[in-house]
Amino acid sequence: MTIEATLRIRFTGFWVAGTGTSRGRHVDVVTHRDQLGLPSMPMTQIKGQLRETADRLAIGGHAGWTGNRVLELFGTRTTARADPLGHNDTLSGMLGFRGEARLPKELHALLCDGKKSRQLFRRLAATQIDEDGVAQDKTLRAIEAVVPLTLEGTVIWIGGTPPAPSWTDQLDELCAATLAFGKLKADGYGRAIAECVA
Repeated sequence: MTIEATLRIRFTGFWVAGTGTSRGRHVDVVTHRDQLGLPSMPMTQIKGQLRETADRLAIGGHAGWTGNRVLELFGTRTTARADPLGHNDTLSGMLGFRGEARLPKELHALLCDGKKSRQLFRRLAATQIDEDGVAQDKTLRAIEAVVPLTLEGTVIWIGGTPPAPSWTDQLDELCAATLAFGKLKADGYGRAIAECVA
């Protein structure tokens, strides 16, 4: 009976785990870091993305996903955004997404000296171009993105009943159907290949 599983996310391009902070004029979006300054992603962001995928699969009736299964695994949403499946009561899910997804242990140990870790971040700037091909005033925006790499995080079964043997398989299905993680996905960031390993 599996109580814990590892989520592995292999980013195939630049990605951003937003913090909601900036660095003044220099960077409008700063990416999340762990205690040692290495790139990481809060497991709550990953849970939100997997929950969104599960909602879409349940609404479409795909792969055996139902609104009740989404509710059982993820609970109800805690944000003000309406639940697309119409759940109004507050219920806890059976899956726990705690802490952060981080670099694999060996790579984390290799890069934790500070100087090497700076190579993992890139400042990317863009501006809006008008119909004449000219940069529009006051549209320069810079973000701090992370180079493609792999993150690993832990998901635990926190339900009061023993887990169904297939919960890790269902989580793996959600990983396979989720194309991007993190912030600015609509701008092409965060493309990834993910899996759940029991």
